This record gives sequence, C-alpha cells and structure tokens, in this order.
Amino acid sequence: MEEPKDRLVAARKRSGKTHQELADMTGVNRDWYYDLESYAPELSESLSLLQLRNLCAALDVSPLWLMTGGEVSGAKKLLPSELMASVKSYLGSNNLDLTEFEDKIGYTIASVLEHPDRIFEEWNVDCLKEVCNEIGVDWVDALPVNESANARL
Repeated sequence: MEEPKDRLVAARKRSGKTHQELADMTGVNRDWYYDLESYAPELSESLSLLQLRNLCAALDVSPLWLMTGGEVSGAKKLLPSELMASVKSYLGSNNLDLTEFEDKIGYTIASVLEHPDRIFEEWNVDCLKEVCNEIGVDWVDALPVNESANARL
C-alpha cells in the first residue's frame, strides 16, 4: 500500500525539484526533509499544516492527495473558525472543559480555540485528525487546500 512518503517521493521526482529546494520551500532543513521521504509518520506528525500546505504548493499537489492518495471533488471545506465553533459546541454539549478535551485527544489546543487562524502554524495532521475524530467531523473537510494544485499522480 502506497504511503504519503511514497507519494512525496513521486511528486518530488515529477517536479524536478531537489531535496534542498523543497526543504527551503517548506521551511525545514534538508535532513528534516529527508526524514519526510524516509519515515511513514513524519508527514502527519512533524509538519505543521502550514508547512504541509507550502510543500504541496511547491509540488503542485493537494494536501489531501499527498496524505491519502485520493481527491474529493466538492468536499465541504471547514474554515478554522467553523472547526473551532464545532469544538466549542462539542465541549458544551458534552459538559467537558478544555483540559478534559485536551487530555482525551492528546494535544493542547487552547490557543487555536481562541485564535482559529493559528491552526496552520500550531497543528499537524495528526492533531487535526484527533480533534475531528473526537467531535465527529471528517478531518478531510478541515484539511487546508492548495487551490492551484492540479496534479493527479
């Protein structure tokens, strides 16, 4: 089964860009970039959503394609403010305080809850998946999009 790291290697080769160029465009060092191509969980664990979006823009692929191998046309896209509103609603309807919720998902999200646009710098894909899973939202709907991506490898 093809993993995100395999799609990353294929997209890099197709783009003709070097490891260093993609590292620079993503905002990581070259060793970090090599890890992205070498270890399965690196893309979802170590890159912020902003870095993922930048990497995908540099490769002209969508974050969804890179992470899943698929594309969803017409998928509902949740803005960060909408996602945080859903989290707040979930907390209220389940009588949970933020600390309890953070303990359940294994991530600290307080600053993003207050300032939704920080989601791109502070969250990675794994955090997004955990939050969305807990509140019953499809994480794909909250994944940042690269509007210019047209590659389908």
